[in-house]
Order: sequence, then C-alpha cells, then structure tokens
Amino acid sequence: MEIINDTLCPSLPAATAATIGFFDGVHLGHQFLLQQVKETARANKLKTLVITFREPPRKVLDKQFSSNLITTFDERIHLIAQLGIDYCYILDFNKDMAKLTSEDFIRQYLHDRLHVKILLVGYDHHFGSDHSKHFEDYQASGRLFNIDVRQASEYSSKDFRGISSSAIRDLIRQGELEKANKLTCSAYTLSGRVIHGKEIGRTIGFPTANIELSTNEKILPPEGVYAVTAKIDGSEFPGVANWGKRPTVNAAEVPVLEIHLLNYTGNLYDSHIHVLFRKRLRPEKRFNSLGELQHAILQDIKDVKNFFASQPEQRI
Repeated sequence: MEIINDTLCPSLPAATAATIGFFDGVHLGHQFLLQQVKETARANKLKTLVITFREPPRKVLDKQFSSNLITTFDERIHLIAQLGIDYCYILDFNKDMAKLTSEDFIRQYLHDRLHVKILLVGYDHHFGSDHSKHFEDYQASGRLFNIDVRQASEYSSKDFRGISSSAIRDLIRQGELEKANKLTCSAYTLSGRVIHGKEIGRTIGFPTANIELSTNEKILPPEGVYAVTAKIDGSEFPGVANWGKRPTVNAAEVPVLEIHLLNYTGNLYDSHIHVLFRKRLRPEKRFNSLGELQHAILQDIKDVKNFFASQPEQRI
C-alpha cells in the first residue's frame, strides 16, 4: 500500500474507487466496507483508495475531546495495509477543512486531487460542515463532478450486528478483551519501551519488564492481570501482564504496565515491546505478604497456560 500525505503529494496518478473515514480499530464493519471497495474497484478496473485522518477530526473541533483510541495512527495504517488497499491518503484535519461543505470536499479532494470515480459511503457515515446533508445529497454533489456515490452495505452476521468503534471502546473499558478482539480480528495492544523498575519481581522469582507506554491517547482497560502476547523483534512470547498500581509493593499513583514472559531469556532493557492483550484473568488485588503474591502469580501463570492451550490459534 502506498501511503500519501496530503501536504507532500496533492494528487494521485490513477483513477480510484474510494471510501473515507477514521477507521479506529479497523473492526469487522470497516473490513467489510473495504472489501466492498476492493470488489467495486476490481469490477471497474480502478485502484483502491482509503482516505483517512491522522488525528480524530473532533480533536480539532473540541479542545476538551479525549481521544481514547483503540488503535494508534501507525497501528491503524498497518491494519488497513494488510487488507490489500492500493493507496492510503492521509489528511491532516484543520479548521479550514472543517469549514468545507460536503460538495466543496467532493470537488477539492475527491475530484481535483484524488481522481475518484466511485465513492462508497459507509451506511452511517457523514462528512462536510453541512451536517444536515444525507446520502442522496452526496449523490447529487457527486454527479456534478462525474463521481458515482454509492451506499455501502452494513456488516451483519449471525454473531454480530451494528459493530462500532464506540461499542469496542466500551468492551475494552469493561475488560472484555476477548470480545473486543473478535470484533477487530486483532488484539488490543499497548506498546512502549522497557525501563528499569524496582526489580521486586526478580527477588520473588518472577522477573518483570516495566513498560513505559509510547502514547497516552489510547483507551485503557481496567486495572488487573491479563493473559498477553509480547512481540519482541519479530518474535512472540506468551506472558502475564499486570496493569495497575501495584498495591502490594511500592504502590504507584498511576497505573503501570509490567509483564512476566513465560518462555523468554535475555535482557529487555530499552527494547520496544508490543503487548497484545488476550484475556483479563482477574482484577488487581492487594496481598498481605510477598508470599501471598508469589502464590497468586503462580496461579496466574497456570491460568495463562490453560488459556493459550484452549486457544489453538494463539501462540505459546
């Protein structure tokens, strides 16, 4: 997939079938929409194009807005690329762009710059400053510039219907990581650099990697103990993660992420790690002694092994 920044390259060399959106989480509904774009492009001998934004548009319009993202920008673009899209056009939303009507946007971007021949609009998607406009209005504006605007079908299955990024955020907030991951076909991830900690885990037989998170814009799960997979230099290792304030030892003011890897030996300091959350095992708890904590960790490790053994598609 060719990634094109609006400020660096203002136009595309080929005619396209396109869609537009923020695509946080790149969930099953998004994937279904992008599959329709691919099928439409193939039938009309066009290239595929996804138009998206570097930051949530609401962040520009509302200074009080908290991002609470499912996926970072890099994660989102990577997931879109995996779906076999030809071009991804990145817009940096600003106040001038916010003033554009849907017709202005169609003319200035879809027609003049991006050579869009067919635009698929998500069944519940709106764009432009004229919020009262609807799909029929987009169709009329498209005809002015020889763009065929089509309504995409809504994703539904016997298991899921009406999937949204908001619903997935709610699941993550509730600690329902397995359900959230099924709706995205990927694992919720926190990433960061391994830093030095108090090394209490090492003294009780369970060395942990303390991770300094690389962003503060992601939605965060509730504090607790999780079954995770850590991606390190292209390899994956199962582990136990504690996301919380460590109430038993050196209680922290804000939650911190620590992971104990089951099958890893080596020095992780300063390494960048992606931690893929698979399942919440239990809430975080304060224990009366280090002995009680050791016993709990042994049970957590047993639970993690049982979880991965019951999930043949997960690696251990």
